[in-house]
Amino acid sequence: MHRSEFINLLTSSLAGRVPVALVKEKADFYRNYITEHARETGRSETEVIEELGPPELIAHTIIDVYEAEYGVYEGTDDMFSNYKEPESGEEEEPVGFGGRFFSLKTGGYGCLILLFLGVLLLFAMGTWIVRLMTAFPLIPVILAVSIIGYIEYQKRK
Repeated sequence: MHRSEFINLLTSSLAGRVPVALVKEKADFYRNYITEHARETGRSETEVIEELGPPELIAHTIIDVYEAEYGVYEGTDDMFSNYKEPESGEEEEPVGFGGRFFSLKTGGYGCLILLFLGVLLLFAMGTWIVRLMTAFPLIPVILAVSIIGYIEYQKRK
C-alpha cells in the first residue's frame, strides 16, 4: 500500500465520525510520520505503512479516544468524505468544504429545540409587553403620537 492509499483510507474512515480539524491533523501527522520514519530508518514507505497496520484500525482507535473524551460526534461537516491524497506529493486543498456559522452539536432534534426556545422567548416578550400596556394604558397613545410626530417632522425637513 502506498502512502496516498493509506491516507485516503484513514481519512475516509474518520470522515463524519470526528471533527474535520482532527481528520486533517491526523492525515498530516501520518503523512509526515511515514515520510520521516522511512527517511530516518532507510526503509521504504510501504514497509513503514505495514508496520503501522491497517488505517481502518488506526481510525477506529482515534474515534474511540475522541468519543471517550468528548462523546459521540454528531457533526455533518465532513469535508474529507471525498478527500484524496495528492499523487504528486504536493499539498492540495480537499474538495467539498461546507462551512456553517456555528455548531452546537445538539443532535437530530437540536434545531427543533432551538426553534421552540425562540418561540417561547418571543411569546414571553409579547406577554410582557401586553401586561405593560394594560398596566399603563397611556403608553400606546404616547407611542403612537410620538411616531406620528416624528414622521411629520421628517416630512417637513
